[in-house]
Amino acid sequence: MEVAVADVDDGRFVPGAKVSVRVADADGEQVEAATLPLLWHPVPYHYGATLRLPTDGTYSLEVRVEPPTFRRHDEENGDRYGGAVTVAFDDVDVKTGQF
Repeated sequence: MEVAVADVDDGRFVPGAKVSVRVADADGEQVEAATLPLLWHPVPYHYGATLRLPTDGTYSLEVRVEPPTFRRHDEENGDRYGGAVTVAFDDVDVKTGQF
């Protein structure tokens, strides 16, 4: 699982966030949950981890991004990362055993 967190205004990667993911099967049962560490890879920088799912199938993913604790350098952009964001992806077809 790879998640790239970008600033909505300037498109730059946002380091220092806490990114977590929950995966549920078609019945809504959670089958995996993980905190995704920052992976320093230039194409692109991202948060990620290898997840273990029980089988191929259709899953729902919930990604939560808690903002970094640092502020931007100026008053206009200083509180840009003020709150957490949760994004849901439903009906994602997954084939297991792939990296």
